[in-house]
Amino acid sequence: MANITESEIELLRIQHNQLIDELADVQEKLAAARKMFAANDRQGAAVALHAVIDYLKAAGVKEELSEPLLALWGALADADLGVRNPLTNWEVHGELTPEQKKQNKRHQDMLEMATAAAVVSILMRANSTQADAEREVVRLAVRKRV
Repeated sequence: MANITESEIELLRIQHNQLIDELADVQEKLAAARKMFAANDRQGAAVALHAVIDYLKAAGVKEELSEPLLALWGALADADLGVRNPLTNWEVHGELTPEQKKQNKRHQDMLEMATAAAVVSILMRANSTQADAEREVVRLAVRKRV
């Protein structure tokens, strides 16, 4: 076992303290990002991700190992600007399988039925009869498809 000099021990102490400081800093940034996330989820997630990226850099992780995280951070920034990014745009990754299309259709149908039920409930609370509310939902649905 190699002997460690006092100067090497002191250097390790300094590096350790720097990492502890960086960890405290990332925790503060993550706490701020969490608050931001409540108001704007995408922006909060981007701030949190950037805090982690900064911490990894400060911890000495090779920058190229953070490239996937940086790409995800960039995709979030692109989304805020309304820019399509291949990382978050499923259409870029190829055609959906028949099973994926069927599942998407089922999800869309369930969403439309839930929306219709909610509209019927709202109309009934506004003193419409159930039959009148259902007719209105059908009328709106037909109009939407035209």
